[in-house]
Amino acid sequence: MKRLLNYIATISLVGLTLTTGCLKGEEVNTTRIGLALSSAGNSWWHTATYYAVTQASSLQQPYFLANADSASQQQIQLTAMAYPTLQQEACKAIILSDLGQSVDSIQKYIDMGIDIILFDCNIPVDYTCRISGNNAAAGKAAGEFIRTHLPDPATTTLIIQVQDSPVGTTRAEGCKAQLTTPVMEVTSKAYTQAAGRKAMEEALAAADGAQIGAVYATDDDVAIGVLTALQEAENTTVKTVVGCGGSQTFLLLIHTTAGLNLATTVYSPESIEQCVDIANTLTIQGTQPAQKEYITEMPLVDRNNAADYINPASRY
Repeated sequence: MKRLLNYIATISLVGLTLTTGCLKGEEVNTTRIGLALSSAGNSWWHTATYYAVTQASSLQQPYFLANADSASQQQIQLTAMAYPTLQQEACKAIILSDLGQSVDSIQKYIDMGIDIILFDCNIPVDYTCRISGNNAAAGKAAGEFIRTHLPDPATTTLIIQVQDSPVGTTRAEGCKAQLTTPVMEVTSKAYTQAAGRKAMEEALAAADGAQIGAVYATDDDVAIGVLTALQEAENTTVKTVVGCGGSQTFLLLIHTTAGLNLATTVYSPESIEQCVDIANTLTIQGTQPAQKEYITEMPLVDRNNAADYINPASRY
């Protein structure tokens, strides 16, 4: 019994040593990276997760993967990534998508010596690198398209935002800044077709739902759900639907759907491979990225150029 108690005490001491090393803000001595990404229930993020894991595996880069659909869930996952246990290392670098975490929460991990690489978001912390589409410009392009494709000057534009999505808010604000007609806003509970469909159904059932002539869905999966709801309701007042992302499913709809003005703004989830490359170089060689910011423009695609973006071999 005494030997067993000594063994337990030794384990506890080792665990305490590992944990307090991080708590003191000392350099994290590890090669593991964290992939703290939005829920893979959305096709864009599902594909981004695939590319991240595949790239890490090709580099023989140890990683900790966690997909989350809320800020609270992501917070638990980040804690697991930041603090070592007897079973696993802490993460030297974390590739992070923004689900609405507080700035102080993220900065805490940076102060501990963990490099934060932001992916498709912009959190005002001391991050090591940020790789993102230009979401504000994407929203602006969507607003310009809607403004020039409204069925009537007084028609209402419905903007569907997704909860716990600062990126969606950025896109929505960019869109609204281009509109001079009434705007109606609703919240979708997820970046999924089912959630988009439900949000559209609720909007159509609202008192001013009959005035909706255009919809900005801020995501292609949500936009596809919107189209499903419109078809089931036999709606003829909505003439314009704009998504974001560039999924092959929605691009095909843009190319083939008659009677509706469909558009999206394209940003490939494959760009997350660059995040993994940077994290790998940081952890293995200790080399900082050549740039702090890598921002990619998100071109607008409508019926006029959709054929140029359709690729049957694409994973997204």
